[in-house]
Amino acid sequence: MPEYPTSRGQAWTRTATGKFAPWLLMLAAVLGQRGGARADDPVLEPCEIKAREDIRIPAKEAGVLVKLPWKEGAVVKKGDLLAAINDLQSKAALEMAEIGLQAAKERAKSDIEIRYAQKASKVALADWEQDMAANRRTPGAVSEADLRRKKLDYERLELQIEKAQNDAVLAKYDVKSKEAEMKAAQLALERREIMAPFDGEIVALYRDESEWLSPGDPILRLVRFDTLYVEGFIDSTQYDPEQIDGRPVTIQVVRARGQDSTATGKIVYVSQLVQGDRRYLIRAEVPNRRQGKHWAIRPGLETSMTIHMK
Repeated sequence: MPEYPTSRGQAWTRTATGKFAPWLLMLAAVLGQRGGARADDPVLEPCEIKAREDIRIPAKEAGVLVKLPWKEGAVVKKGDLLAAINDLQSKAALEMAEIGLQAAKERAKSDIEIRYAQKASKVALADWEQDMAANRRTPGAVSEADLRRKKLDYERLELQIEKAQNDAVLAKYDVKSKEAEMKAAQLALERREIMAPFDGEIVALYRDESEWLSPGDPILRLVRFDTLYVEGFIDSTQYDPEQIDGRPVTIQVVRARGQDSTATGKIVYVSQLVQGDRRYLIRAEVPNRRQGKHWAIRPGLETSMTIHMK
């Protein structure tokens, strides 16, 4: 018997008399109402269910894994400590940076060099002026060589004031430099404590405590199940992206022993690339729910997705 495709990607079978079998018409009517669908609502199948966030958490620094307090299946919250790498060296570096910063701040606050140079300059000026006054009263009382030396002493101390003032400016920059060093030491320490980037479930452990890690080595796999992506392909000759983007959807997943699980969401991404078969990718975001301690819909399963056009 020849098959005739419908607009929903299914098929009806024509009987030998040229009429559609009544039971097939009834089946099509039932399927057309699935998920509250209208007759012109496209149904994509099969579609793939994916986790919205699924990452392998890596080590950021080299060292011994000293803490991994989780088991597979554990549920964690964003910000929970997932693992820790030996941090003794980083703590010592941070302590040294803190001491260096404190010393730099004390130097920046001190104006002793400036005040000393100012006082010494006044003394040198007074000594030079006194000798010049003596020569005015009694020519030759002080030799020209001594006068030049005392003038040089005064000018040297004037330059010492400028140097002390410049050193005070540099001391403030040194404080900023030490602050940057301390932040770098803090960051290095923080990188040895690996925090959960989102709420999720640990589905695999790749390392054990006391193992040596290099940067980039995977420690565990963390998956978010409360929000899922459902991806499928739609015919570009039938629907343009602006017709699809943002539309509500209903998915229907067949679970064990033929049980159905449905969920609703909306289209959040429409690909601009059309494949050789004239179809393009669309992605819906669908909230998940728990049934007991397990999730009703699991990534990796196939599903159908009805796009509600109105």
